Amino acid sequence: MNIFPRRRSIVIFALIQSVGFVSEVGWQLLKQDSISIFLWYIAAIAFLPGNIVSNVIIEKFLWMKGFSLNTLVWSTVPLQIVINAVFWFGICGPIKQVFSRVIFRRRTGP
Repeated sequence: MNIFPRRRSIVIFALIQSVGFVSEVGWQLLKQDSISIFLWYIAAIAFLPGNIVSNVIIEKFLWMKGFSLNTLVWSTVPLQIVINAVFWFGICGPIKQVFSRVIFRRRTGP
């Protein structure tokens, strides 16, 4: 049983996180433009579930520490990517392998 993710999974993960990062940067820079709402939705979807968890962590530990709002927003981005990597490769990968073995066993067994 291979515990490391496949190269294709890593490339897809990096692509989705890159799109999320570019959308996050675009949303921050174009706050008054009509496309900023679209970019915000793309970033929110691409960074799930890391964006929710990282925002809670930042709020709990850094909110009243005197940092600017811009610093708090930009500090969530690396945290989002790390949380997403742990979630998708550490939790979803093994779950997928277990379900694929169960389904494969049912189809080929008596």
